[in-house]
Amino acid sequence: MVEIETKLLGLFLRKEGRLSEAESVCERASQIFPLDAECQNNYGVIQMERGDLRQAETQFLKAVAIDECFLPAQTNLVKLARLTGKKDDEYRLAKRFGEIVKHRRDFRYTAWNSDLSIKNIRVGFVSGDFRSHPVGFFLNNVIHAFIGSSVETIAFSSTSFEDDV
Repeated sequence: MVEIETKLLGLFLRKEGRLSEAESVCERASQIFPLDAECQNNYGVIQMERGDLRQAETQFLKAVAIDECFLPAQTNLVKLARLTGKKDDEYRLAKRFGEIVKHRRDFRYTAWNSDLSIKNIRVGFVSGDFRSHPVGFFLNNVIHAFIGSSVETIAFSSTSFEDDV
């Protein structure tokens, strides 16, 4: 099997609920791509879903060691701390990630390509959490606060899931 197909197959099997098969495929992908943070994280997600929290943490830490700004692994470490009742770790991990992002220079814009004659500001939001989720509730209020102002909001969902939010 071609390596990239292995990586994608694990995700597909997980979505289909075939965790045993997804586990072996994701494990293989993590071995084929030992420096791929996404592969390490995906294998960790499978381990977390199967209840092996220690192995999940190991995989998430591997992903963060590869790319400390890999958001899914950072988020999963915080989620794992919450699941295990480690409130101090949850706060520490979330704060640490915030500090990492704050000090990254490549996250900042250095050149702005905009028409200064435009009076309205356009703000776009992209998320997979425009639903009954803390992000969805928060952005719902933010977007409604801009109605009637000079701020035009546009929201793009990265999923096709819909609910009341």
